[in-house]
Amino acid sequence: MLMIDTSDLPLHLAERCIFRSQITDTPTFVIHWMRTAIRLEESPTFDTARHLASSLGVPLLVYHGIDERYQYASYRHHRFLLEGAADVADMAESIGVDHIVHVSREGFRGPYLLELAKQSGLVITDMVDLNPWNNWAEKVSDHCCLVEVDSHCVLPRPVFGKSKDRPFRFRDATKDEMRARVSRNWPLIRNKPLRMPESWKPPFDPVDIRVELSKDGGLELLSKCDIDPTVVAVTEVRGGSSHAIEHWENWCKSGIRSYHTKRNNAAIIDGVSGMSPWIHYGMISVMRIVRDAASIGGKGAEKFLDEMLVFREHAHHHAHAVRNPEDWSNIPGWAISSWNQRSVHISEKSPLQLERARSGDLLWDCAQTGLLRHGSMHNNVRMTWGKAFAGWRKDAEDAMHLALEMNNRFALDGRDPSSIAGVQWCFGLFDRAFGPADPVMGKIRKRPTENHANRIDMQSYIEITNRATAGGEMEIGIIGGGLSGTFAARLLSDLGHNVTIWDKGSNLGGRLTSWQTGRRAILHLGARSLDSIPKWMSRFTTEWETLGLVKRDGDSLVPILPLPELLNLLSEGSEVNHGHMVCNLELLVDGVRVDSEFKGERKSSRFDRVLVAVPVEQAADIASEIDLEIVGKSSPCIVAWGPCETLLENPPEGFSIYKVDEKTTLVELSPEISHQLIDQDKALLTKIITERIGLSDEGWKSHKWRYSRASSGPGSVISRHGVSFIGDAFGKDIGFAGAALDSAARAVSNMHLSILDPEFNRRPVQSSLSDW
Repeated sequence: MLMIDTSDLPLHLAERCIFRSQITDTPTFVIHWMRTAIRLEESPTFDTARHLASSLGVPLLVYHGIDERYQYASYRHHRFLLEGAADVADMAESIGVDHIVHVSREGFRGPYLLELAKQSGLVITDMVDLNPWNNWAEKVSDHCCLVEVDSHCVLPRPVFGKSKDRPFRFRDATKDEMRARVSRNWPLIRNKPLRMPESWKPPFDPVDIRVELSKDGGLELLSKCDIDPTVVAVTEVRGGSSHAIEHWENWCKSGIRSYHTKRNNAAIIDGVSGMSPWIHYGMISVMRIVRDAASIGGKGAEKFLDEMLVFREHAHHHAHAVRNPEDWSNIPGWAISSWNQRSVHISEKSPLQLERARSGDLLWDCAQTGLLRHGSMHNNVRMTWGKAFAGWRKDAEDAMHLALEMNNRFALDGRDPSSIAGVQWCFGLFDRAFGPADPVMGKIRKRPTENHANRIDMQSYIEITNRATAGGEMEIGIIGGGLSGTFAARLLSDLGHNVTIWDKGSNLGGRLTSWQTGRRAILHLGARSLDSIPKWMSRFTTEWETLGLVKRDGDSLVPILPLPELLNLLSEGSEVNHGHMVCNLELLVDGVRVDSEFKGERKSSRFDRVLVAVPVEQAADIASEIDLEIVGKSSPCIVAWGPCETLLENPPEGFSIYKVDEKTTLVELSPEISHQLIDQDKALLTKIITERIGLSDEGWKSHKWRYSRASSGPGSVISRHGVSFIGDAFGKDIGFAGAALDSAARAVSNMHLSILDPEFNRRPVQSSLSDW
């Protein structure tokens, strides 16, 4: 057996490594599996990989897989990862290292890393103490030698790796090691590994991220990913080492010296470094950060180093020491006991109510709005924000997990040991008991939001957190008030934009039309269920169930109240124009002009963006006005309803009959028969239908849709110059409610995918590995 262990490495790398398994033969090549340390500069993982590759005389391959299966995968996190990958591609190209990227998506979801691992025999990867990365590492180690390398800590986790109950105890236990390392330069590794043979081909087609981002901002690539499009990309913070280093160097010049006086004031935008997103994704070396801070010196740098070397490092070593860092069992026993003893009445707020910053508490809602829109939260406010959950959830464990969910879903530094520990501190982790017991917080330290608000300039804080996404407030027009249009309106309104909806009907509805009988039974004339709902919609649909709008039936949502009630809920916060026909659309240099007509009066309005959420045939007509071709087809649908106390047996072919209540029956015609009768007026339709089923037409009514469920269409959002087409013909699973929701959310996310210049990450780099 070929033995590879820490003795084959320089000490500064060996102390950072954990060997999960051994190999039997010399590897064919070495894989640097890039996971959460997305950089090549001052990277222990990369240095370990290239040192071993050179020592063994085999090529080195840097593999970066961007998967859909990490928790809370979304457009926000994916776009930041893509930007980081583009930066790495630039660096790898400039120094002559083979680098390939795989983005898991529709048609490209094979177990490619396992295939590569079997070919290689030796995989070097970043040390990650969270799932699913732990589980993935175990699977890979079944097929090859796997070495995990700590690229996130100043003091390597394999050297210490213990959890202490209080930060000061961690400081005392590690201060000598930290003092010795804080100013240490990262040693140069001059090994230049071999390139992969020209004849070698990977088991997939690698993605050139730089091409994708400069082509359409990654839109086409992300449209094929099964990720949450309701969490939009952040446009004011860009991923990658280049931007991390630029931001850090600027803050060192302007902010670090006053950090000790400004760090707790969330109303001062540069009072803190804002480096956590890049640090979380390993796009900059923490060794470099602490080295730079130490060289600057002063009280500001000293306090910054305390945060980095004590609180941040403690969280990482804690995560390394415990089995599941996010579990309630990590909360100390005294705190759990205190939580269990509280008996105060809690008026609960729903998760979606809190997500949308509707708590009614000004400071908390501002903090949450900033998190929702911009993926960030001032760390001092995050401590106050996290503790407030206990006052809105009856069960403290549920409150903690909800706070973690919000943090991990929306924060660019979420799913990180440091921010996870920060949330858990709100529930007693790394803290002591305080008395006397509070009715809500028990013996856990209190941080009332009103006290915090009194310490800062709230108007300045509001201006920071509540600014709209995508660079500023936009005027958005939406044509069509059905499910797709109103869901897009909800998302855009929550992101800070002004939304106007036009709908030709007297009420919002589209295909979700309902009718109430004299016995107050509800007839769902259009869709009787919402089907093929994307999995990322679960937090929205749970809210709809809680509000009594729908109930779950298997994988479908069945309406309880008239479905237009759902549309009214989604359109709250938007201007809704009922009975308005949009008669013209014109592209302008600075937006889109929409001409609408209401009761014979015509009006023109300018918008920054327009979403068209109408049946695909009508969408095609509108698209032709802006020289865009859309092809698709919808099925017609005719329904009739009226008095009938018994369910009819053996109905005619193409007639589906449903019992609504004891005295009311609903008849739905097949698309084929509906097509034959669609041009008849409603009175005649009613007569034809009742005659066919052998009933009198007295008390019966009918309704028809020329364009009902889409049967064909593009299957993805179509856009041109600020106009996007959405609906059940423009999403996955054409013709279902899920497609309408999918297209609406992706169209909103697409507005936040700026196209990047091909040179966007270029900066002077070393010409070769030997220069490092």
